[in-house]
Amino acid sequence: MNDFPPPSSEQTQSGRQAEAEWERAKKATHDRITAWAEAMAGTALDLDVDLEAAGLSNWWLRKYGRSAQSFDGSRLIAHPRAFGNTD
Repeated sequence: MNDFPPPSSEQTQSGRQAEAEWERAKKATHDRITAWAEAMAGTALDLDVDLEAAGLSNWWLRKYGRSAQSFDGSRLIAHPRAFGNTD
């Protein structure tokens, strides 16, 4: 049995206000990041090649359980469908 008293209406209202403030702050952060990304589109800051390669390599490893290597042993940095996989 629960022996704790239910929260008061003031505590409930305070919690709702805090949650609403958190959601507003989260949306504001999202909007700022989106605006920055749109402003940087097409510039040298648009793509981090090393970060993309690391992400694709990690994705490939998680999906297929092995690293993405070409037949000559060099790293492949391309969409998996380029390797003949369509799943």
